Amino acid sequence: MALPTIGRGHVRDAVVEHLRRYPDARDSLRGIAAWCEAILGLRPAEDLVEDVVESMLADGALHAVRLPDGTKVYGAPRSP
Repeated sequence: MALPTIGRGHVRDAVVEHLRRYPDARDSLRGIAAWCEAILGLRPAEDLVEDVVESMLADGALHAVRLPDGTKVYGAPRSP
C-alpha cells in the first residue's frame, strides 16, 4: 500500500489556512512544517516547505523577517 504524499498545493493550502485562522502568526520553516502537520495530519519535508514558502514570497503571499539571532520567520504581509 502506498503512503500518502503531500504536494506543493497541499502545503500552500495549509499555510494559507493557518494564516486565515491566525493572521498574526510568524514562524520558521520548521514551525511552518508543524502548521502543515496540524492541518494535513502529515508532516511535509522541510525542503518542500522551503520551496512553497519561496514561491509564496515571490507571489507576495508571505513576508519574511530576519530576527536578531539570524533566524528567518515568515508570515502574512502586513498592511502599511
